[in-house]
Amino acid sequence: MIYCAIDTSTDWCNIGLYKNKSLIKKIENKDSKKHLEKLPIYFSQLKSQLGDKKIDVLAVSIGPGSFTGLRIGLGFAKGLALGLKIPIIPIPTLQILAFSYKKILSEENFNVCLHSHKKIIYHQIFSSGKSLNQVEALEWDKIDHEKKGLHYGCDHLIGSQNYTSISPSLDTLVDLANQFKEKWILKDFDFLVPNYVSPFKLN
Repeated sequence: MIYCAIDTSTDWCNIGLYKNKSLIKKIENKDSKKHLEKLPIYFSQLKSQLGDKKIDVLAVSIGPGSFTGLRIGLGFAKGLALGLKIPIIPIPTLQILAFSYKKILSEENFNVCLHSHKKIIYHQIFSSGKSLNQVEALEWDKIDHEKKGLHYGCDHLIGSQNYTSISPSLDTLVDLANQFKEKWILKDFDFLVPNYVSPFKLN
C-alpha cells in the first residue's frame, strides 16, 4: 500500500511517500508562513518517485496545532483524496508527538505538550503508550509538571521541569496509520475537520 503522509500541524511543512512503513521519499521544511505555497510544490516533486505506482491512501495530521496549518494540510489532503478517489486516515497530532519518542511505551503518567499561543498549550497524558485523557488546551502553569514529559514549541515556558523536546515525525504518522488503519480510515470525509480543541476559556 502506498501512503502519502502530510503534517502541517506546526511550523513544519512535511509530506512524504511510503510503501507500507518503508520510506520512498519525504520533504520536511520548517517555515510556517509558506505551507500553502510549498505543499503542492513538494507533492509535485515527490510524484516523480512513484513511476507507474498509485497512491492508495492519504494519512494526515488532524490536530490540534496551528489553525492555519491544519486547514491547509487537511484541505490539500481532501482535494487529493477526492481527485484520486482514495480514503483518508486522520492521525491525532499529540499521538504523533508521543510515539515519536521511542520510550513512550515504558513511561507512566507522561505529559505531552504542544504550544498553541502565549502560555496556552495543548496537553495530553500518556501512560505505557496509552492516552489517559482527551486533549485539552491549558495554561502552562496549570499542568502537573512533577511528571516528565515531551514538548514541541514550549522552550520559552520550561524552567526546571523535566521535558524532552521532540518534533513531529512523518515516520511515526505512517506507523500509526498502519496500526490503526481499520479503525480510523475514512472513505467518506466530507465532514472531516481539524481538531482545533476549541473553544476554551481562560480564567
